[in-house]
Amino acid sequence: MSVKYEKLTLKDLREKAKSKGCVGYSKMKKEDIIVLLRATCPKKRSKSKSPVMSSSPSWNPRIPQPQKGVKLEELTVEQLRQKAKEKRCVGYRKMKKADLINEIRTGCKRVSKSVDRSKFKKVNIDKLRSSVKAKGCVGYSKMKKEELVSQLKDGCTKKSKSPKSRYEKLSVSELRVKVQKQGCPGYSKMNREELIKRLNKGCFV
Repeated sequence: MSVKYEKLTLKDLREKAKSKGCVGYSKMKKEDIIVLLRATCPKKRSKSKSPVMSSSPSWNPRIPQPQKGVKLEELTVEQLRQKAKEKRCVGYRKMKKADLINEIRTGCKRVSKSVDRSKFKKVNIDKLRSSVKAKGCVGYSKMKKEELVSQLKDGCTKKSKSPKSRYEKLSVSELRVKVQKQGCPGYSKMNREELIKRLNKGCFV
């Protein structure tokens, strides 16, 4: 006889998720736990056994992968965000469930550009911070190299006001000095619009 999860309390649902060996249920809402319980709940891996790798390299192993044929509406927000990440959607981290479903179905309104991470290995961390700063990201001063690369690849987690108005007041020579400080190549042949665009986007994007 199937259990009617809708009639159970949040505490009871969490107990059932715990008994099934589900992970990540403690921070989920009631409807997300119900979806988790109805799907095949992944068991916690024992330390003695070798870890089972996810079929998708970009999928977070802590989040259960959905079964084939499951509707998007039945997935949790975490699962939808993983799907949006695989499709390289921009800004999926801050989206609500309805927006995520819409983004996945429409194939993403904005898609992040593919960035070759290998070219960042030899780049000085100060230059990376300059590029992240130019994109309008905040909090970059305390970020490590991996976090800075992620900001350049996936977009800013938090963004400050657009610096365009500040750059518009500068002369071409002043703009070139700023671009030079970022370590951008080819700045000497750039016109005013190209220099401002480079400052706003950064050298490596």
